[in-house]
Amino acid sequence: QAVWGTKPVLCKISGSLLRLSCHTITKAARIPAIEKANKILLAGSTPFHNKYNAINPCKNIKTIAAYILIPSATTVLSAEGPALWLLTSAPISVFKILQRKLMLWTGLAFFYTAIAFSIVLWLVPWPGSYGFADAIMVILGIPLFAVIATGLGAASADPNEPNPQLRQNSDANTALMLFMMMHIQAIFNADAHVRLVWLMLSAVFAYSLWQRLEERFPWILDPTDSPPERIDLTHGAVAAMVFMFLQGFIALYLLWNGVEPANRILLAFSIAGILAALVIVWQLRRNKLPDILHNTGLVPQTA
Repeated sequence: QAVWGTKPVLCKISGSLLRLSCHTITKAARIPAIEKANKILLAGSTPFHNKYNAINPCKNIKTIAAYILIPSATTVLSAEGPALWLLTSAPISVFKILQRKLMLWTGLAFFYTAIAFSIVLWLVPWPGSYGFADAIMVILGIPLFAVIATGLGAASADPNEPNPQLRQNSDANTALMLFMMMHIQAIFNADAHVRLVWLMLSAVFAYSLWQRLEERFPWILDPTDSPPERIDLTHGAVAAMVFMFLQGFIALYLLWNGVEPANRILLAFSIAGILAALVIVWQLRRNKLPDILHNTGLVPQTA
């Protein structure tokens, strides 16, 4: 408290975090966003300029927000590295600092999104209520994507790794790219029920991810120990989202091959359910969960 109780020291910490964030913005966010904006402005003969179609601009705006968040929000913990030991002695917890950095990156993503929407409204005739429904999907998806990106990045980071290139697990970025594809798939789906289900599942996954992350934080700086693996809300949310993602693509593939609607629904749901279950069981085995068959309920426990 004698070290951290003065305002100048806290101001220096905040200034260092802000400089680090601005440096990351310049290297990882601004250039891809400008490149994507140029592609939008130059797409003069695409369906983007169809006044009855707001899906394409909303898809591109979502991509801009993802360009901002994937290389930045995922590294909020791994960027600290060994300096994380200093932050543990601050008067506020590292978890609170992580939440503040999350708000910073979310605000930045909204800033770029507002610029992109301004360009769209200036150049393209807006298609009325249909366009607003697509825009709402983008606006609601940005904070959810930011929370999930930060949570996945922090959960997969190893602050004790001396090599900055190895602190962050690349699986988090792969998972975020799949999550972005699911969001774009929901934007392309005009059914309000599908969009609502996607938003609810994303919110549940974001909540469960941060709940799991908060439980992990007491072990964050211990390279030899970790919390015991157990089945929680995160696994259920991931299974439901994988199922939604797979059944949509399988149904589309069956539609292209001329399968009847009744058989298409049956096959899409059955195949997606089996694949989603296999993915979750494989993930649990990878995380070394003991007695998977009994813990998942696939085999009933004997008295």
